[in-house]
Amino acid sequence: MIKIKNHLKIKDWSKKKLILVSIIIIAVLVAVFFLNKNTASQAASTDYATSTVRKGTIEYSIDGSGTLEPSERYSLKTWSSGTVTEIMVTAGAKVTEGQPMMTVVNDVLNSSAKQASLEWSIAQSDLSDMYNPPAEDDYERRSAELKVQQYKIALQDSIDERDHLTIIAPFDGTLIDNEFILGQRVNSGVTAASFATADDMEVVAAFSDRDINSISSGQVAQITVKGLNKTYTGTVKEVAFEGDATSGEFEVIITIDNPDEILRAGMSTYNNVTIVRDMDQDVFIYKGGSGYLRYAQSEDIVTEVSGTVAEIYHAPGDRILKGEPILRLENNELDRQVDEAELQLANAEETLRLILDPDEDTVKAQELKVEQAYQKVVNANKNLDSLNVVSPIDGIVTSISVSVGDELGEDTSSSGQELIVVCNFDKNYLEISIDELDINKIEFDQTAVVKIDALPKAVATGKVVGIAQEGTSSNGVTTYPITLEVDYVEGIKGGMSATATILIDKKENVLTIPAESLVTNNNKEMVRVLEKGQVMLKPVQTGLNNGTWVEIIKGLNENDQIIVAQTSTDSNTLQIMPGGFGGMGSRPPTGAQRRND
Repeated sequence: MIKIKNHLKIKDWSKKKLILVSIIIIAVLVAVFFLNKNTASQAASTDYATSTVRKGTIEYSIDGSGTLEPSERYSLKTWSSGTVTEIMVTAGAKVTEGQPMMTVVNDVLNSSAKQASLEWSIAQSDLSDMYNPPAEDDYERRSAELKVQQYKIALQDSIDERDHLTIIAPFDGTLIDNEFILGQRVNSGVTAASFATADDMEVVAAFSDRDINSISSGQVAQITVKGLNKTYTGTVKEVAFEGDATSGEFEVIITIDNPDEILRAGMSTYNNVTIVRDMDQDVFIYKGGSGYLRYAQSEDIVTEVSGTVAEIYHAPGDRILKGEPILRLENNELDRQVDEAELQLANAEETLRLILDPDEDTVKAQELKVEQAYQKVVNANKNLDSLNVVSPIDGIVTSISVSVGDELGEDTSSSGQELIVVCNFDKNYLEISIDELDINKIEFDQTAVVKIDALPKAVATGKVVGIAQEGTSSNGVTTYPITLEVDYVEGIKGGMSATATILIDKKENVLTIPAESLVTNNNKEMVRVLEKGQVMLKPVQTGLNNGTWVEIIKGLNENDQIIVAQTSTDSNTLQIMPGGFGGMGSRPPTGAQRRND
């Protein structure tokens, strides 16, 4: 009985176990059913954004900005002093090559050029005389003698003019005033000093028409100087024949017999002229009139030449004898003229001496003189030409730095003083900076489209004419300047800001796809396509990539559909395909232009 009972228990447990396993299997099957149903539902709700493979044009370009400068800019200067006498153009005016724009006058250079030309002519004439047979008639001899006399006169004139640099006393007297100081630049025709006979003074007196007939030369007068309250004796020197038209008074000149040093010109006086004087009868009759003191002889000494005050020999108040120097000026030009006149006279005298018998050495020496004289003419004309301001090019006047009447000083001779700037805007230069990653893509003569900020409607054409071989580093980035030659457009001006777009590469009529549709897998470029509801990878061979569009060389055909992104219809969102395929195409280099036609 016991054995049977145990057997029954075991059998009962087996049934329970079988039921439990069956329940688990049913649960798993139900779960699988619902999971497959949910997955099918999800698949039904997923869509993909696609793009069509099309033919088009891809351009790859680099851009940069800079400032426009004219291809030709001339700063016209003068290296000589002078006076601006005429300006024939205005800022902004168009000029042609060789057109006169400004006149500068320098009398010294003009004189030097004429002198050089004269010396050359004389040297040529003298040499010509030497080449001819010796003259034996009086005419040529007298002609040579006449030249000697002419040069002697010219030399004396130069010496006389130089002598005027020393200002002398015109008569015995006193220096009243000196107008100059050492180092002062003095023009001709200005008062240098006032000179007078301080010990010989006169009174200019006025007498009424009632008294004038009683006054005559030689009469004794008593002169009272009002400011000094002192009386002097004098003698009537002159009596005017006509009275003043306004006052009716007549002028009488009275000489003071013994003037002293305290008297000064301009002091007021009262004057009594003795008409009747009888000492025995003690009878004296006087006629009175007011007046003022003046020097009997005075003169304002005027300069006859210009120069710089080099020496002052006397101070005001000094008594100076006639002919003594008062002051001396310096003028290197007058010294040079004397030296040239002496040289010309010496040459003329030598010519006269040799005119009948020139030797070979003399002829050679004269030939050298002709050459030297010619070189002086060339140099003198070159100096004159520097005063003729003409345009060196066809262009536009951009600035004028001087005005009519301005004096161009000698201190500008070392570097030159800027007068006018002329620019040619037919061609312009634009310098832009290129990143080190792009510089080796730049080549000479590459074309560029140039847009000017100040001229939004204008588009200029440019080309690469300069590529720097050394760069500049800043914040870890190295850039290289390149230069573009930009054609003229209406309104272009120097200094305008502009941006150039340089075309690096261009492919036309090629298959193109969006750059974001390109992926890599195992270092191979691929695209996604949908085949029978499944996303598949398809290898492709690419060409030009400007970061926006990619050229397809092999692997796709025109009008093929490729996947760009997937879209969830439940959430209406667009997602780029996950990176398990290797990621998107690389970003374009800095400055790349993205365009698809």
